[in-house]
Amino acid sequence: MLAGLTYRQIGEKLFISAKTVEHHMARIRRRLGCDSRSELLAKLRAMAAEPGLRDPV
Repeated sequence: MLAGLTYRQIGEKLFISAKTVEHHMARIRRRLGCDSRSELLAKLRAMAAEPGLRDPV
């Protein structure tokens, strides 16, 4: 997601449907308290920039 891939592209890489990716991303968004995909992206980018974290998948 941080690479700018669509749900469909992510699903193709993981061999799952785009709808399944969308479902998982919605759950992650709720757990992190984000209201939108763009807000989630901003939060994930900030988390990835923190020292000591590995590169996101």
